[in-house]
Amino acid sequence: MTEIVVDDCRACEPVTRLVNQLLEKGFVIVEKRIEDYHFHQLYLKLQGNLTLVDSYSVDGFARVENTFICNCHWSSLEVTNSVNTVYFC
Repeated sequence: MTEIVVDDCRACEPVTRLVNQLLEKGFVIVEKRIEDYHFHQLYLKLQGNLTLVDSYSVDGFARVENTFICNCHWSSLEVTNSVNTVYFC
C-alpha cells in the first residue's frame, strides 16, 4: 500500500486505503495540499474514469457528489474525469 504524505503530513488510514483503491483503478493524483495542518486535514484531487466510482460507497467517508470526505480528519478526495479521455459504453 502506497503511503500518502503531503508536506510531512501523513494521511489517515481511511484516506490512504481509498486513494490506493482509486490508483489501482487507474486514477492519478493531480493535486494535493494541506487544508489544516493542525488537524491533518488534506485535499487530494484525482482524475480517472468516473464511471468506475459512480456507485462507490466507502466506510469512513461521507460522499457529496464526486467528493469523498473522511469522517476522522475531514480530508477531501475529489474525483474528476480525465481530460482528453473518451469512454465508450
